[in-house]
Amino acid sequence: MNTETRESVRGWVGYDAGCAFCTGWVERMRGVLLKRGLHLVPLKAPWVKERLGLKDTDSLTEMKLWLAEGGVFGGADAVIEIARRVWWAWPMWLVAQLPGAMWIMRWLYRIVARNRHCLSRGCPANSGHGERVRHLTSSFYEMP
Repeated sequence: MNTETRESVRGWVGYDAGCAFCTGWVERMRGVLLKRGLHLVPLKAPWVKERLGLKDTDSLTEMKLWLAEGGVFGGADAVIEIARRVWWAWPMWLVAQLPGAMWIMRWLYRIVARNRHCLSRGCPANSGHGERVRHLTSSFYEMP
């Protein structure tokens, strides 16, 4: 990696490369993130697992953001830290500063993360759209 490239890296966004929902999100956000020096990496890459202390047996339950200057964020906290760096997503960061807002955002993130395979076309639990909607709706009301 040359000096110019190394200086342009501000952080890395780790995602579940085996998840269609996650890879779809990555493809949509690639340009936005790269423009801000945030590089996309699969969480199962050996150097990423080593850097984050992940084991082969760890399940991938949330995206990770780690910054070059230090700091690791996961899940909703990672989303909000990214939003802080993107001008059009900045209002999401602002809302997150309200009392109780991060608790709600973390709860919603966990619901989406738990059901991410059903949000793409590869839902293992159901084959029909109606079943998928019932599955998502029922888990919405479960408190983590």
